[in-house]
Amino acid sequence: MQHRHLNHEEWTLAAVDSCITRGKQEDWIELRQVALDDPIVMEDLRRVAGYVLNLANPFDGLCYREWWRWVQDPGREAWGPDLKNCGGV
Repeated sequence: MQHRHLNHEEWTLAAVDSCITRGKQEDWIELRQVALDDPIVMEDLRRVAGYVLNLANPFDGLCYREWWRWVQDPGREAWGPDLKNCGGV
């Protein structure tokens, strides 16, 4: 995913946050797979999705909560976050 305001395609904390709030379903699928393959990205995703202010965000909170639910689920390899659960298309 090409991240807004970022001039790279690395999965930094800012890139993870950008994907959660601005990504499309195909971007979410990419982030899910990268997180499953890379424990550092998984930990960064856990930090971003579980940050209390993100979870309480009135605009994007549903998306953060969808990812937070996924990173905490021991069976997460069997499913992935769905943008529709956040009101997206």
